[in-house]
Amino acid sequence: MPAIFFARYRVNGKLTRKKIGEYPDISINEARILALECYDYFKHAQLPTFKEAKELFIKKKQQENHPCKYITNIRNLLSHMSMLDSFRIDEITPKVVIEKFSEDTSMTPTIKFKSVQILKQILNYCVLIYDGYSHNKILSLVNSPENPFKTPHSKGLPYCSPSKLQQVFFQKLKVLEIPKRALILFIALTALRITSATQVRWSWIDFAEKKIIIPAEFMKMRVEHVVPITPILERFLKNWCTRFPPVNDFVFPSNTKQNSAVHPSHLQILIGGICHRKISAHGLRKVCATYLAEKGVDWRIHEAILAHDVKRKVESIYNKYDYFKEKLAATEIWHEFVVKGLPEEFKLLLNDLPENK
Repeated sequence: MPAIFFARYRVNGKLTRKKIGEYPDISINEARILALECYDYFKHAQLPTFKEAKELFIKKKQQENHPCKYITNIRNLLSHMSMLDSFRIDEITPKVVIEKFSEDTSMTPTIKFKSVQILKQILNYCVLIYDGYSHNKILSLVNSPENPFKTPHSKGLPYCSPSKLQQVFFQKLKVLEIPKRALILFIALTALRITSATQVRWSWIDFAEKKIIIPAEFMKMRVEHVVPITPILERFLKNWCTRFPPVNDFVFPSNTKQNSAVHPSHLQILIGGICHRKISAHGLRKVCATYLAEKGVDWRIHEAILAHDVKRKVESIYNKYDYFKEKLAATEIWHEFVVKGLPEEFKLLLNDLPENK
């Protein structure tokens, strides 16, 4: 039986072969040349356009049972890349991407960045299902330091200078109900992230040791955090407990759900609306760090107050001191500044609380 030469290639991920000829009608070298020609033909004939590749990619994601919201977000991003639909996937080069994205003035830097990332995922998928296809050039665009579509620089959440804190923040929020005012003042005094502050339990508070011990699972850095209790914070907590006896273990319980804490997003939206997004609850942490730095407090102390991870790896490994005494002293400085100039509506929370409003 004569030997038969085949050229193998893939179509939509499926391995296919085409007969080239038989030996000895053609030699091995001739078969290789014909196979390369055949392979090159099918490589370009079978490669899809970007529009077809998009649909294949979305279909794959749907088969993986991703949430509908995830699929919708992908479709929204792909709608911004319609200018690439007519290009065959091997024709999509960094030059083409940069040129087409630059022409579209409606694409924000964030959309451009996310679009390049999703484009990389689509072309990665095409590498798997189309034999011989490679998009190293697009990978070089994504990984290059000269990539014009890098992650947009984040300015962070809004905040104000310490001198404007009362005017921009507390004076605006004095119109809120007592429970919301209490939570806002607690966040300001403790400099906790809003998600951690809303989860604080009475069982975590030790007045004898002057500590609030927050378990690691409730902290962003997944490390147990200790908040020092100053006389001002102690007075606030005891007055709050007296006027509003706990209905559950949460210091700030939800009004709508039993055995739940108040939801942080509700307060964030409320603060953003009233303060016209000039400062956020998280921005209080920036104000705290800025004020303590102005007062000459060592950076390690205010970083410990904010429960930040130490960036110096060697120091984080060797230095295990908790800085509690120093944190307590610095926190007292911060609390005196916060209380000074507070509107009467907030000062009431530090004294005898009035009847419900």
